[in-house]
Amino acid sequence: MAAAGAARAPRGDDPRHPFQSWLWPAPALLHADRLADALRQLPRHWLRAKGWVRTERHGWVLVQLAGRRVRFDTRAARPAEVRSPGLVFIGMRGLTRGEEVAARLAPAAA
Repeated sequence: MAAAGAARAPRGDDPRHPFQSWLWPAPALLHADRLADALRQLPRHWLRAKGWVRTERHGWVLVQLAGRRVRFDTRAARPAEVRSPGLVFIGMRGLTRGEEVAARLAPAAA
């Protein structure tokens, strides 16, 4: 597994597809407001994000980014197999880099 903050593309990524996905293994604890701000400020070529993280406000929470809307779903039940915090990002192929998302989200660490 990649270290916290080092986003990586999954194996088997099809280079013919117009979108690319990245996994960002999140730090153990994030600051909710800083995370929401960082997600909203991502360039438009980062289209979506979804995953489970831990914040100082919510504990474990499902986070979703779509457009510029960030949602913390406090009612979702965390699946038992989710043991590590992280977000999966979808972006436009050729415009997205895992290092970019990791650097932009680094200030959200609590």
